[in-house]
Amino acid sequence: MKKLVVIACILGLSCNSNHDANNHGIKMNEISWLIGGWQMNMPDGKIIESWQQVNDTFFIGTSSFINITGDTEEHESIRLLLQNDTLYYMPTVSNQNKSKEIVFKMNPNSKELLFENPEHDFPKYILYKKQSDSTIYACVSDGLTNSSKKLEFNYQRIK
Repeated sequence: MKKLVVIACILGLSCNSNHDANNHGIKMNEISWLIGGWQMNMPDGKIIESWQQVNDTFFIGTSSFINITGDTEEHESIRLLLQNDTLYYMPTVSNQNKSKEIVFKMNPNSKELLFENPEHDFPKYILYKKQSDSTIYACVSDGLTNSSKKLEFNYQRIK
């Protein structure tokens, strides 16, 4: 009987430590800095990206390129979803991928918001990094180190 109690305690401790380890995934409040409006001015227009929190596991975002005449040329809807301690970035881009959502999974080893989908043609990686309360850096690329294609975005918070 003693052996059974000891085994039950050991199993209980290992289940608890696994459960605790899984609970150390990202929480949406850790990325609340993303909420709000962001803009990057360019010679031929501007990109405006905005984020709002729907609940404790779900953000929605939009990104649009607006040309100098004020017309929207490209539009993207984005869902950020926290599911089973994993954060997913799911964009739907106008005129791409038959308007179907593409799923990127957050790299759990990254200190930034790094999302990956190595099977996708471009981008394979999407990165968001808070630089200050009023600036964020974003990047889409086909590789982490030696990327042949890379687009960088330096956003300013819209006041």
